[in-house]
Amino acid sequence: MLSNHTRMTRTARDSSRAGERGQVLVEFAFLAPIIFLFMFVIIDFGIGINHRVVVTNAAREAARYGATGQSETEIKARAIEQSEGLVTDPTEVDVLFFDVNADGQLLPGDSVAVRLRYTYEFVTPLAGIGNLWGGAPTSFEMNACTDMRLEQIWVGATPEPVGAPPPCG
Repeated sequence: MLSNHTRMTRTARDSSRAGERGQVLVEFAFLAPIIFLFMFVIIDFGIGINHRVVVTNAAREAARYGATGQSETEIKARAIEQSEGLVTDPTEVDVLFFDVNADGQLLPGDSVAVRLRYTYEFVTPLAGIGNLWGGAPTSFEMNACTDMRLEQIWVGATPEPVGAPPPCG
């Protein structure tokens, strides 16, 4: 049989554990939003970097395709095809031909530039969380531009005016 002293000690210890469980719940409630915020940042950053790589690769592939003498329409279609569904509108793709040596005609060795415009929208509720503290961006512009030397010339290509700055700077 347990003595009164043993029973009182057990009761005090059990009530102390119940208070600790409540403390753990309060600590989790304070830390959970910070943990979720970091998790959302990591997820959006990873997806954003992936989209940046895809758009950059699509611009490079389209410029390479254009260097082989393809038409502007075919170059735009190639850029859209290579963008894995991120760029869907042909107006978001610019194709420019540059007369590098300024002799008034496009020849092999001159330049074709392809520029893609893409807007990355956050996929996590990160933007909504940022708006609680006075506003945060909900999207980022991820533009990609590549220029390549022409190997063959498309018959319908017209060079940009002499002195026009190349889009890929």
